[in-house]
Amino acid sequence: MERQGESSIEFEKKRIISMEQQIRRTADKTLADAVTAGLKTGDALLFNVSGTDEMRDEMVILISVQVEKEKELVEAIVEMTASLSRFLIDSYRCEGWQQPDIIPTHFNMLGTHWEYLCNGYQSCTAPAERLASLSGYNSSTSRPMIQNSADLVKEACGLEITAITKNEWTLEGETHPDGMIGHVYDVLLAHRTKCLQESAGTMKSEKSISEEFKRQFRDRANALRKRANGLWTHANTLWKQAEDNTPAQAELTLGYLEEAAELLGKNDRSDSAQQLVTDAREFIEKLPELS
Repeated sequence: MERQGESSIEFEKKRIISMEQQIRRTADKTLADAVTAGLKTGDALLFNVSGTDEMRDEMVILISVQVEKEKELVEAIVEMTASLSRFLIDSYRCEGWQQPDIIPTHFNMLGTHWEYLCNGYQSCTAPAERLASLSGYNSSTSRPMIQNSADLVKEACGLEITAITKNEWTLEGETHPDGMIGHVYDVLLAHRTKCLQESAGTMKSEKSISEEFKRQFRDRANALRKRANGLWTHANTLWKQAEDNTPAQAELTLGYLEEAAELLGKNDRSDSAQQLVTDAREFIEKLPELS
């Protein structure tokens, strides 16, 4: 019986490792799309930035910045899930668990959400490629440049919501907020449940890792979600009202593109999706000290 138990535990560990590998494989395909978009925006930087239309030049620069921020966000999420995988594997060994449990199932749900996110990633890179091409023969105040810039901003907001939290993260209860951060919380909650199960009621008042994770990241995730929703609404309004030869709209477009880049990637002015994911990874890597 003991050998069978050990075999079951080893099987659970292998499931987690296999899922992490699948997450990395899916990310490689996604990053290939980002590289292609990066090459096209890079060409636009080389050939379309001329100094004759400063606002258009700045648009091209911000397109390139956003593609790079999206790529960095994908890489940060992969590293966060890798840290989570290592923590779970170590838990099987350090906790001395005897029976297989539901943790791999929850980790698999995280992987499923990741695959969904990656399958839709081309919707983020496509507007960047299209806008890079348009910049070669359209002015900053042209309707195509304004509308496609608005599309790019909207896709950045959609990526943030999918990557972080799709739904508002409530204060009470264990409601799953969706998004990668929400799925990490769900896995940590399953870990806590497993600890209680194995202790058979003898577990003392140890710190709940999932609740600590929620305490540290809930408000930030909700704030980013609110920013993304607000910016998406503004960009959508701009798209509907876009007109040719309107400098004021071009100025507004630049502001939205800059906000989108700051929403996704690390910057000195505000919190961002990448910063939140990076901090979540660091939280996970410190978990052995918290346990």
